[in-house]
Amino acid sequence: MKKFVFTMALAATALASCTSNEDAPQMPEEALVPIQPSIVSNIMLPDNDGTRADLTTSDNISLIGWEVNKLPANVADADFAGAPTFSDAKVKLGNITGSANVDLAMTPKKYYNANENIYTYLGGVYPAIGTGVTISNNVVTFTTKNGSLDVCTAKILGGSKNAPFTSSNNPLVFEHKTAKITFEVKKDASVAANTKLTEITLNNVQVPQSVTFKKATADVTAGAPTGGLLPAFSGSLDLNTTANPATTNPLFICGGTVGGTAAGNITVSAKTQLGSTVTSYTNKAITIDGNKIEAGKHYKITLTFSQKEIIPTVKVVGWGTVQTGTSSVQ
Repeated sequence: MKKFVFTMALAATALASCTSNEDAPQMPEEALVPIQPSIVSNIMLPDNDGTRADLTTSDNISLIGWEVNKLPANVADADFAGAPTFSDAKVKLGNITGSANVDLAMTPKKYYNANENIYTYLGGVYPAIGTGVTISNNVVTFTTKNGSLDVCTAKILGGSKNAPFTSSNNPLVFEHKTAKITFEVKKDASVAANTKLTEITLNNVQVPQSVTFKKATADVTAGAPTGGLLPAFSGSLDLNTTANPATTNPLFICGGTVGGTAAGNITVSAKTQLGSTVTSYTNKAITIDGNKIEAGKHYKITLTFSQKEIIPTVKVVGWGTVQTGTSSVQ
């Protein structure tokens, strides 16, 4: 899977103590020690299959900070149930150039506490806090719950002015918490002329509802889509086109079991239309090695339509190790 690696570089200056990070500049600014991310990542590059990465240059990642006394190295006893010291710090992805190491101040700037025993514990989340993404204490909640959000997190780790975040000391690692699902369609010679694909849907999926920062974790709560999952495709696509067209923008789901049509398994449904006749293909099994869809992987499902059946072929690309699987369904 792709990992977003954030490290923290510091200027070698002193920092005034403060109870609110936003109020830190009570000393001349040149005397303060900012928390300054140094980002090493290839997240803006295309997926392995050549498709465009889903994150864009205008996207931001939020960094959330709690100032507390130094905790054990594994942060096992930490409970970040209270309000964070700051939650408005952002880093714009457009400033990342390939896998280069670029030092960037967070916007707005944040500073380490002057007391070396007071650590700033940072967690991270994408999409950034703002419209449709809110935070209350240690829980980030998403308003949009329809499969359109590629949620990424970085679990909480700590640093101080004398033990700053660096590439060798507690780098923040962002990880995808969803599986990416895309579809392409093909047809065989048995498909009648003028047959149109009108719908592709996934069944029995869960999507991110919220992220809870606690101890050394950033756990995603999954749940049913609110208002229904976005259809993977809805429209009118001629199955007799020469090309094998991609049919959708990606869906982002929280993973689950596949491999059959038992209750709870993720399945695929589709509809085609020829004149006024609509043909429905309902709850067709998706077969993948291990019978699981996992977060952090991109699953490309190619649906091959014949006159009586659809044949899903699944390939894992981009975010994880390439795997393939096939299934023929009536």
